[in-house]
Amino acid sequence: MSDDTTPQTGADAKPRHFTPNVQLAAYGRLTRDPEAKTSQQGHPYTRARIACNVTPANREGDEQTWFLDVVAFRHPAAALAKCRQGQGVHVMGTLNMQERTSNGRQYQNFTVTADAVMAAAATRRTDDAAP
Repeated sequence: MSDDTTPQTGADAKPRHFTPNVQLAAYGRLTRDPEAKTSQQGHPYTRARIACNVTPANREGDEQTWFLDVVAFRHPAAALAKCRQGQGVHVMGTLNMQERTSNGRQYQNFTVTADAVMAAAATRRTDDAAP
């Protein structure tokens, strides 16, 4: 019998969930169109993934890209469902981490349960616009 602290390997490894109370505000671009779905209870929700550029705190080193999965319910779900791939979005909510091991490699997946979603204003440059 194993507990959550026992490492597991192989394709059938159980994921470990960490649910700290970490509030997050992030800006990123959608990597694909959001997927609007309905739960078994008939409640709408939307799933998406955003790519966020992260600069190291000491400003040394290369900028990294972090990928965050986003799940939104109710009103934030409707706002997220209207967005499209490549569009910038601001997401505020609770950060959750899932850790799993597959084929001997450890993976971490970060998911934000959104309390609020705001689409970034799209600006288009015209030929008349100054550089």
